[in-house]
Amino acid sequence: MKLRDALGSVRTLGIETVPFIYFVEKHPAYVDRMRAIFQMVDRGTPRVITSVITLTEVLVMPIHTGHTQYEQEYRAPCC
Repeated sequence: MKLRDALGSVRTLGIETVPFIYFVEKHPAYVDRMRAIFQMVDRGTPRVITSVITLTEVLVMPIHTGHTQYEQEYRAPCC
């Protein structure tokens, strides 16, 4: 089943921290799937919601390791 078909009737999609990490840090197994989801979101469906602590969670390792590029990408407005 294609991702578009699987999410076709989904109006609101909850995404936790890890998929954002996969997307920003370009995890080879998941970046394409996350890109496809975010492209669908850009077109208006589905709407994405996440936890209020997601930004804090994604920033832990970049701040700890000094990876400022990832830190800036996480803080940047999407799209």
